[in-house]
Formats: sequence, structure tokens, C-alpha cells
Amino acid sequence: MVTTEPGQQKPPDAAPTASLRWRPFRLPLRAPIVAASSTIEEREGVLLELRDEEGRSGFGEASPFPEDGDGGAPEVLRLLDEWAPRLLAGEGLPSDQHSAVAAALRCALDCARLDLAGRRRGLRIAAISGGGAVREVQVNAVIGDGSPEWVREQAAAAVAAGYGTIKLKVAVGTLEQDRRRVQALREVAPDATLRLDANGGWDASAAARAIESLAHYDLEYVEQPLPAGDLAGLAALRQEEVCRIAADETVANREAGERILDTGAADILVLKPMRLGGIRPALSLAHDASWDGVSCVVTTMFDSSFGVAAALHLAAAVDMLNAWGRLAHGLGTAEHLAADLVARPLIPVRGALHIPSPIGLGIEPDEAAVEAVATGDWVELSR
Repeated sequence: MVTTEPGQQKPPDAAPTASLRWRPFRLPLRAPIVAASSTIEEREGVLLELRDEEGRSGFGEASPFPEDGDGGAPEVLRLLDEWAPRLLAGEGLPSDQHSAVAAALRCALDCARLDLAGRRRGLRIAAISGGGAVREVQVNAVIGDGSPEWVREQAAAAVAAGYGTIKLKVAVGTLEQDRRRVQALREVAPDATLRLDANGGWDASAAARAIESLAHYDLEYVEQPLPAGDLAGLAALRQEEVCRIAADETVANREAGERILDTGAADILVLKPMRLGGIRPALSLAHDASWDGVSCVVTTMFDSSFGVAAALHLAAAVDMLNAWGRLAHGLGTAEHLAADLVARPLIPVRGALHIPSPIGLGIEPDEAAVEAVATGDWVELSR
């Protein structure tokens, strides 16, 4: 018998879904983002729409990260071809589907169902999820690999744009190169909250040396200093108490996040709805983390504004849970895209993203914008 995974059921007040349709797209970046593990030049995904019998629509985005190793948009389309009748019936993907591609499709379905629930109830998703009192969330700027001079320019621009928190990618080059880049950033942003993201680019000894060398630059935390599978190494670095440790790639799914909490391997969990299967699974993990005194930061994977909107509503709820108060979230990624699926992309203003005021997810696709980036036609399945 095929079963549905826990936490992916439709909302209790869900009306029957009358139709399901989807369309693939490709979004170019304004400039490549260089990190230790990859260089990102474009994002591919699938826009999904659920429509109920009263004509309301809910939207979600499935944009798996190919670097996670399980494929991209073509694999999402294959899953939809196989399981669309089941999804139209209001069920989830079978529980034996464990890939990152399946997680991205679960995320799209979770968001679309919550979007519909919000529209029926006249509520924003943030309000349904426990973040109704939050009107905006703080957002960090992201600076990729580059020379000290380039980092200095980017950091100065981030400060001028109103960002109070900056995340700098490290571990692409040598430790001395990273030291000079961090120094350059601090010269123009001495008061900014600074995070370093190694994207798993160091081994245990290199990570220990780097953290010891860079900690005096007043770091908020170091994100993913070790490869994703080195849970014991993360725990050992945290026990040194030189700097707070955040886990990102290690939070590959809900179960991995629970293992991090069980082993005390991180001070902060980085939650990506696209990787965790949606808003509700990610929020459930954030609740568990709060009981352990572990805070969470919500980030996207350079998704379209639909992925950003989903993460934004989640971040509003997470802000109400975090043990250390409200942290800046990694949601300023839409400004790195050269195209989007909406007429007005969700771009931070003065270092903050405002929760969209309409009900549900709060945004709608723009027909012309979707047409410009589509890599295939709409496919629709109706009851």
C-alpha cells in the first residue's frame, strides 16, 4: 500500500481541488554567485497552481537545487506526470519518495494548499502559521567570492542600501585570502552583523584554524564550516565555543534536522522550505529547535518570488519562536535574479522584507513575466 508522508496532508478546511496545472521556467541571475560548493548562474523550476471549485487559485514553486544531487526541473516534471492524479485528489507524494526533487514538489504543494486556505479564510499564510503579529522581517545581504576590493565595494553598497546584516561567502580560496576579504568588509561595514558561509568548504582542521583566525572580526556565526555529512565535526566545533555554528546543507531534511538537535551539533538551523518539503515541515522543525534553545534562520535557494514569499511567511512565524529574538533571514535573493514570475519581485527595502498585505501567499503570477521565462507550456489536469 502506498502511504502519504506525515505533515503533508491538506489543511483541515480545504475544499476539493478542481484542477492542477504547472509550467516550467528558467530564471537567469544578474551575475554568477560563487561559493565553495558551486557557482550559480541560473535557476530552473516549475510553477504550480491549484484551483478549487469556487475558482480560487493557490500557487507554489518547485525549484530543486541540482547541486543537492537529485536533479532539477525535468525531474519535477517527471514526478508530476506520474503522480498528478493523486495530487489532484488532495494527497501527497508517496512516502517512499525521498529525493530533493520530491521535497521541492512537496514544498510547492504545501505552499499552494496554504495559499488556498488563506484565501478562503481571508488570512495571510503568516497569520495561519503563527506569525500574524509580524509585519516585516530583517534580511541579510549576500556577498559571494571575489577580491578584497570587490568585497569592499559590495559591502559599502549593502550598508548604503540599509542592510544591517551581511553574509560573506568564504572557503573558496586560502585562509589568508578570506582574512583579507573579511578585513576589507569590516573597513566599510564596522557595525554590521557579519556572518560567514563556508558551504562545507573546509575539513575539520582547516575549519578550526579559520574560525580561530577570523573570530576576532566579531562574527555572528559561521555557517556550514564542514561538509554536510560531518555531524560529529560540527558538534566538536560548537563545543569549542569560539564562534556560534550554523548548519545549512546538513539540514537536508526534517530527520537530519532532528539529528542535529539530538547531537547538539549547531547553535542555529538554516531552514530552506524548498529542501524541507514546505512551510509546515520547516515550521515544525523550528518548533522543535526552540525547545532546545536553538534558533533558526530561513533562507531561499535563489528561488523566484514565489519561493521567497513562502520563506517570508515562514520567517515571520520563526521570528516568534527564536530563542535569541529576531534574526536576519536569507531572503534577499530575488534581487539577484534578472527575471521573475511576478510584475513586482519581492525585493528588500532598507534591509527588510514586508509581509505582502493581501490574503494567502500575497502575490500573483504575471502572465507576461511567466511567458518570458517559460521553458514549456502549461499542463493541466482537472476533475
